[in-house]
Amino acid sequence: MSTATLHVGIIGGGIGGLAAAIAIERSGAKVTLLEAAKELGEIGAGIQMYPNISRFLIRWGVSDILGSQLVTHKYCNTWFGSELVAHSDPQWMAKATGFPWWVVRRDHLLSALKESAEKHGAEVIIATRIVEIDDSGKRVAVTSEDGRKFSFDFVVGADGLKSIIRNHIHPGVMPVAPSKSAAYIENGFFISIIRFRFT
Repeated sequence: MSTATLHVGIIGGGIGGLAAAIAIERSGAKVTLLEAAKELGEIGAGIQMYPNISRFLIRWGVSDILGSQLVTHKYCNTWFGSELVAHSDPQWMAKATGFPWWVVRRDHLLSALKESAEKHGAEVIIATRIVEIDDSGKRVAVTSEDGRKFSFDFVVGADGLKSIIRNHIHPGVMPVAPSKSAAYIENGFFISIIRFRFT
């Protein structure tokens, strides 16, 4: 089967789902992204776009959509209490890799990824919570809670912590956070925080 006839379903319209939609569309396949929420939105404030990611934002045209919403910074320090435990120099990293290290608001990034995905040809359907998956045939069939049915050659699960895709493949398995290197609270006290100095 050629990628030109491949129809890929992506369940979940967060950063990962939209990025997958762009990459898969660019490969020549048809993409339909199904998102449960009534509108796309992202929880949280800023997010770092390291050079390994910024190169794709540039390649996919997302950086052009974001424009001045992408912010550079002079340094990034990680503190444990009052002790400086790490220092990063974004200018050095940009020179070493050839791509910038940006910070951007999550909601701005999500909006730009959606715009880019649609420009690349992906169909983004909101208010479509998937509640049933049938992968017993040659295609994967999914059904939304309001009874709509979709059929795909294969499905990408990008539906977050309460993933129906993950639960279908690995019932009862839940992800564990790999680190706590950003700001977090334990017993009411800030334990670690990353501080930026912006240009």
